[in-house]
Amino acid sequence: MEKQTKNYEIGFLTVNEDDVKEVLRDLESHKAAILKQGRPRKIRLAYPIKKEIVAYFIFIQFSMDSDMVEAFSSKLKLNSKTLRFMVINLPAIAMRQEREVEKPQESPENPATKQKAKPAAEPKKASSDDFVNNELLEKKLEEILK
Repeated sequence: MEKQTKNYEIGFLTVNEDDVKEVLRDLESHKAAILKQGRPRKIRLAYPIKKEIVAYFIFIQFSMDSDMVEAFSSKLKLNSKTLRFMVINLPAIAMRQEREVEKPQESPENPATKQKAKPAAEPKKASSDDFVNNELLEKKLEEILK
């Protein structure tokens, strides 16, 4: 049976910026291919985690055999330098975003959905005529309030 590799992303908090190398070594030992890696950012935690109030947040996108993800997660749980982590499957998120962007399909029974789409109006360029002085604004407000 053929092993299936999938794309994943891990976001994690570490005590030191250098602890990222240890997570990268763990990924390599589980035969993961690194796709993208974010820069470590120092953040203040909302609440203390393992008595730490400041941590480094890092994300790494990688491709790995789906059977190895659980073993990788188990090894990362035992690492005392990793405060928190979350591994997510990237295709599931991408599919969800595509669904949100899709427009509802037109139904042939409902004539209201068959209306032609209006072209997007071009933004107006500001000219000196578009600006109104205070006197004209006050007159217009008085007319509206009457």
